[in-house]
Amino acid sequence: MIRIGDCGDENGNDYSMLNCSQGFSVDKTSNSITSCFPILDDNGNILKGSSATNFLLKNAKILPAICLEHATEHNYLKSYSATEKFLQRNNNTKMKEYDEIVNLIFNDYDGVNSLFDSTGSIKFRMCDWELIPDGNALKEFWNKNLNNCYQYILKDEDSILLRGSQTYYYIMAHRDNDIANHEIISNWLENYDKFFSEARTAIEKTTELNDVNNKKMILGILDNARNYLLIMLNKHIKNMYHQTSALLNLEKLDASSKEYYMYSDLIIIEKLMSEISFNTNYRVDSQEISDILNKIIKLSKICNLDVLKSSLQKDDYSKDFRVYREIDSFAENYITVKSCDQERTNENLAFCGIAYGGIELPILQKSLNENIEDVLVLQFSDYASNYKKKQSIELRFFDIEKNGGIVIDGIDRNKDCILMDDNLMTGKSIQIALNIMKDIGINVSGIDIVRYPGTNRVNHMFLKNHGAVNLSLFHEYINGLCFPCPYSYKDPHSKSDYDDSLGVFDLNRKKIVECIVKNGDYTKTSEVGVYIGANVKEEDEESKEKKI
Repeated sequence: MIRIGDCGDENGNDYSMLNCSQGFSVDKTSNSITSCFPILDDNGNILKGSSATNFLLKNAKILPAICLEHATEHNYLKSYSATEKFLQRNNNTKMKEYDEIVNLIFNDYDGVNSLFDSTGSIKFRMCDWELIPDGNALKEFWNKNLNNCYQYILKDEDSILLRGSQTYYYIMAHRDNDIANHEIISNWLENYDKFFSEARTAIEKTTELNDVNNKKMILGILDNARNYLLIMLNKHIKNMYHQTSALLNLEKLDASSKEYYMYSDLIIIEKLMSEISFNTNYRVDSQEISDILNKIIKLSKICNLDVLKSSLQKDDYSKDFRVYREIDSFAENYITVKSCDQERTNENLAFCGIAYGGIELPILQKSLNENIEDVLVLQFSDYASNYKKKQSIELRFFDIEKNGGIVIDGIDRNKDCILMDDNLMTGKSIQIALNIMKDIGINVSGIDIVRYPGTNRVNHMFLKNHGAVNLSLFHEYINGLCFPCPYSYKDPHSKSDYDDSLGVFDLNRKKIVECIVKNGDYTKTSEVGVYIGANVKEEDEESKEKKI
């Protein structure tokens, strides 16, 4: 909060108010060198009165406070609990509309939850899966099995998830000690090549694509294609701008570049998934599906060849090829973007996703409104790409030019911008993005967020150098917030700042790891193997204690 007065001297009536690093006086100042500052113009001349106030307001960086660095935990906890209760009620009402649509399209009774798993995967109940005739070409494709391990699906306790250990989660299940070397990435790329080719063949053999089961299986194919393209696009953007922050307009990319092809294909896929999932009048067209798969197969051969033949091989590609995308649910992204869009009146906006988690959101926005001309991605440089590094940044003194600078490509600074991100915890990432936009002269008129943290994670916000998200801005400046984050309760006995006592932070990730364990397709040195090894060790120790 900026504080302006005129009697900041020790005996003045504004002294206590201005005796801080945000205090400015337009007349009398104190003797402190760290507070109650005079206002100087560009030439170093001291300004007084209304001219000083006007100069300060024009030149100061005054932004919405998304991240509260000095909140009081007890008071905040009470307020946040009441806010979360309101969000739950509001979002439950909102979901009824989408549940009814999904039930109608897919002849079901459990709405969105019958189509999308909590992890974001397209899913089938096991009983429904078994009732699909065995001769179904799409089912045979998904059921591909090698050495008693499914390649393209995973089994939960009662569901079939259309994401597999050879494709969607291959890097997670097979990298060695959290390192994804060139061989792992090569295998992942080759596996997806096979997946897309086999999927195209299965679709060509299927006559009735609008059967409810076939539509769900086609959605699963598109979901995998979406994942592949998002990871590849993020990888290419990161490689283009890794030593500096970058703000680029995907609409202004070279139309002949691989990045533009990825972007264009993603728009098509997002549109197809929107239509199949939530348009009651849409009929799946085999030619449309074949066309997009042919485009991806052609693109993947070019992109994969670049990687496989690369002479600049790294020791670890984990940051280039995202091992696990935390917010990975098309349904959650779609419902959030759609809900925010319905509440907006200004149509001449730019939409900016914060990489890597928010990279999909402006693309999805474009797929819903083809008239959008500015689809932006903001990528932080290495200085702030790591979560812990972001938390250590002093927001009041943050300046993009002093922190690696920024490359700006294809940006119209006259347009108001909507910032978009997948997740909101402390608000630090959003606040840094706001600072950057202010520094380069772009006005941010609102923020769209998919997920909000539950009350169970409030203690996380009050860790050293973190911050609490400003809940007073919910639905005023920060919109969306349609879904809770799947984070575990950080109990007081935990030895980690983020994990609980069982070493768990993201409950969805834990679920996927356990599904991969039951499928049996993983290496012992991967995080999956380490997880099962740790649990077996604990059980052995417990058994020994019981025997003693």
